[in-house]
Amino acid sequence: MKIKAFTLVEIGIVFSLILIVSALVIPLVVDDSKKVQEISMWRHTYDDVSYAFQSMFVNNSIEYQTALSEKIKNAKDSEEIEDIVLKEFKPYLRVESKFEDKKYRPKYLNSERVKEGQYYYFNRFYTTQNDTIVGIKWLGELYDKSSVLALMFDLNGKAAPNTWGKDIFGVNVYKDRLEPFGKDIPPYEVSNDCSKKGRGVYCSYSYLTNAQF
Repeated sequence: MKIKAFTLVEIGIVFSLILIVSALVIPLVVDDSKKVQEISMWRHTYDDVSYAFQSMFVNNSIEYQTALSEKIKNAKDSEEIEDIVLKEFKPYLRVESKFEDKKYRPKYLNSERVKEGQYYYFNRFYTTQNDTIVGIKWLGELYDKSSVLALMFDLNGKAAPNTWGKDIFGVNVYKDRLEPFGKDIPPYEVSNDCSKKGRGVYCSYSYLTNAQF
């Protein structure tokens, strides 16, 4: 019985299909792998920050905390307050030095730039021992009612993508607790924000509760 062999054209078609499928599938696999890594890094960072916050309260007496509050209230401006707060956080967050680079411009997940004046805009940055960039912003007018401080963490440091929801996440620090951005937002808004059409800011909360692989 004569067996029909494949022609060069047929073999070429098969290889072409394999290449097309690979071109479509491989980027998705790579993206999923990166996302898993980003989520894992953020969870680890958030655990470290939570531990640091708790340690600050455990290691410092009520008298010390009261004195710190008075020092903050008597500060002349938000920059001086940020210096005071940074001094408290520095040993816990392993902050090493101030980071200044005019080319460093974080963006949202939808590719829009974070503009000056927006809540999630930071202009004071510091580097840690593991090269994470930490942004710090004092929310003085809300001192007795809401969040006291906002912290931003760029887990990749200066390296790209410098994007909220990918390598940038953040927390609100209150007088008695800290919460990831998005915790007090309705679930549907969190879901919309943590998408390619959104800003990615609320991924800070979403990735701690729902991996979204």
